[in-house]
Amino acid sequence: MNDEITSLKKNHTWILVEKPSNRRTVGCKWGFRVKECLIASEPRRHASIRVLLALIAVYDLELDQLDVKTAFLHGRLHEEILMTQPEGHVDSEKPNHVCLLKRSLYGLTQSPTQWYLRFVEFMLSHGYLRFSFDCCVYYKLISSSLYIYLLLYVDDMLVACKSREEIEALKNLLSSEFDMKDLGSAKKILAMEIKRDRSKGIIFISQEKYLKRVLETFGIPSFSCMMYDMVLTRPDISYALSVVSRYMVSPGKEHWRAVKWVMRYPSGTLSHRLVYGRSEIKSEGICGFIDSDFAWDLDRRRMVKIHTDRNPADMLTKVVITTKFKVCLDITGRDCY
Repeated sequence: MNDEITSLKKNHTWILVEKPSNRRTVGCKWGFRVKECLIASEPRRHASIRVLLALIAVYDLELDQLDVKTAFLHGRLHEEILMTQPEGHVDSEKPNHVCLLKRSLYGLTQSPTQWYLRFVEFMLSHGYLRFSFDCCVYYKLISSSLYIYLLLYVDDMLVACKSREEIEALKNLLSSEFDMKDLGSAKKILAMEIKRDRSKGIIFISQEKYLKRVLETFGIPSFSCMMYDMVLTRPDISYALSVVSRYMVSPGKEHWRAVKWVMRYPSGTLSHRLVYGRSEIKSEGICGFIDSDFAWDLDRRRMVKIHTDRNPADMLTKVVITTKFKVCLDITGRDCY
């Protein structure tokens, strides 16, 4: 608590003023909780994280993780907000005064926006650009073939670049403006564990520990936890979840039995993980494919890009037998310990 108060004073978060008779004040209370939770909030684009990890695997980039201490305190308030003095830290000389906030605080509805605007202003002023697909991903061209990338999620950052010196330079730049914590090589973000085998050019991402904690808490994975797994590291459960989700408005006993059956699958496949690596096919970078040729076959109006026996998209769109399901897992880069 004392460290928090010190940080608030260091950032000049408020000044004490006499309370106007015609103004209301917002309350102030301390919140104590474990920072790591079972269900994390969703980032703007989960795909951005996966694409960045794929780039890192293909080009063997360095990957570091940073954390912004008391991120919301860096946001600038434009409204005049009065707050009661924090309990246990009331100024003895001005006990009847209130805090006129100069910085945003956790709990204010505008705090995330003000922190985001402050960070955007800082990054753009130093020559960084934002992706149009995801405004939380920044990049900068250092030289003709050298890029540096920064992915921001609230107060967590992933920084990737081929040059270790450029990453350290960006860390120093950020530290000059914000109170930063250097976490070193990225190991975990948004409940995703990140492991690398640089000798083979492979990156693994999984949520094994996350699912184990969920199992210890609930006995079986909760539906919301499984949805979170689905969008990050478990595309193999997406079709099953999409089917049972259709009956959430008015479920019956048979639907509940189906849900329990679906929930048993991740319990038995905790070690499954996504794998990103270099392709044996020589290319200029990451290649993307879609399973559609827009009905180029004019006679039968069918797609002709891929045989059904080798189509990994089938596990995302239809019921498949076990052997076909395992083939789809192999093709899409699933891996087990």
